[in-house]
Amino acid sequence: MIDCTFYVEAQSNSKIAVENSLQELLREMKQGTDVVESAFEEILEHEHEGQPYYSGVLRLRIKADFRTYVALCMRLTPTAIDLNEGKEMLEKKDLLKVFGDISSRITKLSKKLGIAIQQTGGRIQEKPGIDPYVIDETLNYGGLLMKMVFEGQSNSEEQLKEAVMESVNASGGFVNKMNSKRTEGPEWTGVVGMEVLFEDIEDVFLAVVKLIPVAMSIVEPETTTLSMLEIQNIGMDLSEVVHSFVTESMASQL
Repeated sequence: MIDCTFYVEAQSNSKIAVENSLQELLREMKQGTDVVESAFEEILEHEHEGQPYYSGVLRLRIKADFRTYVALCMRLTPTAIDLNEGKEMLEKKDLLKVFGDISSRITKLSKKLGIAIQQTGGRIQEKPGIDPYVIDETLNYGGLLMKMVFEGQSNSEEQLKEAVMESVNASGGFVNKMNSKRTEGPEWTGVVGMEVLFEDIEDVFLAVVKLIPVAMSIVEPETTTLSMLEIQNIGMDLSEVVHSFVTESMASQL
């Protein structure tokens, strides 16, 4: 069980709107979440380009399992998280459920907002393949070996595979094996399957939220242990990605 404190911010050009928004959020949270304690911080007045606006923060101390914690991080997009207690040991099936939740939520957001997360970064590997010794050592030090499947389209099969590999590398993953299969659609439309090694569990979460694989499984290890710091970092990473996702969508509509 995770014991944490979320700091959830609301902004508006109306002080009353900020207050009402945070109060409504608290009412919603108390209906289906174990809220240990809550407090409203003082609503502050700011100015941007000569226009006043207001901001307020709702402080929520919550107890939840890891799957619920992750869902709340993506839903509330807190500006800060304090971990009071929490160390998780998750089996493959439980961790995959969390990854599935993340992928499903981001997919729905992407369709609703009409935009996709843009993954940038350089390609690290020239071609797939990792020394078995490196895989074993990485797993011994907390890494994960996963199978992931991605959908996409490009001018050719090779271009699609290269684009997916570059995105995976940019997310902190190293490709051990890769294959592809064509499906119906314009240009070269298909799926790319990969066996991917991650050195850090936090990178896996970011890869899932940014790359949105259509299918995935964990090869090794059988169980994954998350420290308090990792849980906190994962929560903030998810919050920041979803917040920037929504903000980008709003900006594109201006």
